[in-house]
Amino acid sequence: MVTSVEPAALSPAGRPTLRPDQERGLVATVRHLRRPHTRALYVAATGTGKTLVSIRAADQLAACLVLVVVPTLDLAAQTALAWRRDGHLEHMVIVSSMDTAAHDALAARRVGSTSSPQALAALMSVVGERDDQLPALTVISTYNSLDKIEATQHTRYTVPLSISRSWTRRIASPAGRTRSGRWSTMRPGSMRSAVST
Repeated sequence: MVTSVEPAALSPAGRPTLRPDQERGLVATVRHLRRPHTRALYVAATGTGKTLVSIRAADQLAACLVLVVVPTLDLAAQTALAWRRDGHLEHMVIVSSMDTAAHDALAARRVGSTSSPQALAALMSVVGERDDQLPALTVISTYNSLDKIEATQHTRYTVPLSISRSWTRRIASPAGRTRSGRWSTMRPGSMRSAVST
């Protein structure tokens, strides 16, 4: 079951401004990721704005399907709220055991949740450029739920994002924590996708 996946009704006022170091990191990351079949690693200390840089990178790459991978449920909620504060009103779903309907701030900002690979695959399969499709979708997953992302590939839906078991093992460190951002772009057809941790 997917809950509350309608876009938020109101745009938050004002977007945060990037600091010069964030701006340089964003420019370098986007320049690198514009090359086909590349990955980038954005490393910065805790609390220095990696989430904001990743949001702006997705914007500059015109990514319509974004996967953000975080180690904890708290960071999943923080990440979703950061995207909303930055003016992102697209459909958004957290893939985890969390029920966002029970989380006041997430429910108010219409962030959905699911633990079902089938429901997620159905949602991901309708992202595209046609009038009858979702123009954008942001998926936030915990490391523990990456198997559900991978399982979307084994449903009856055509999912435009491919996550392999080896990739999921590389991004989830033994301690279950990471302080770096990792981006991959995948270009299925004309759709642009981005993956971030």
